[in-house]
Amino acid sequence: MIIDTNIILYTALDHPAFQQSCTDFLIRVEREEIQGFIPSVVLQEITHHFIISELMEKGYGKSVVDCIARYKRDPLIMNELSKTWIEIQRLFKINCTILYDNPEMVRDSIPISRNFQLFTKDAYIVSCAQFNKISHIASNDKDFSRVPWLSVWKPQSDNRGSPDS
Repeated sequence: MIIDTNIILYTALDHPAFQQSCTDFLIRVEREEIQGFIPSVVLQEITHHFIISELMEKGYGKSVVDCIARYKRDPLIMNELSKTWIEIQRLFKINCTILYDNPEMVRDSIPISRNFQLFTKDAYIVSCAQFNKISHIASNDKDFSRVPWLSVWKPQSDNRGSPDS
């Protein structure tokens, strides 16, 4: 099952409604009850979110724009980050396979974007799933439901949702 950015972020950033459901899901992946796959674009997006979140926490800005502007003026602030790198290392310990880019997936993401009305990143994730013959995704993004061959597991705020193996 492909794991989308929001599933990991809900767990790592303690989302009030979805944290428990997503944590339970990731525990099942860690126990190898569910085979998890993370496209490299998801890993990049997660890292970006963690960096911005930690920069805000450390007072380098109140918004994404503020943090990026501060980083552009002083890139050495990256040396002050610690939680970001710890969280990223945790991802590599949950028995997921990282799916790396290839030219075919990039090329195929263009018609996928057009055919299913998806933004670029989501189209690339669908292309990655298609290329790797994966037909399930864990995501809270309703846009993936427009892809007829892709089964979407969504986290439940009341913790009743559980993905099938």
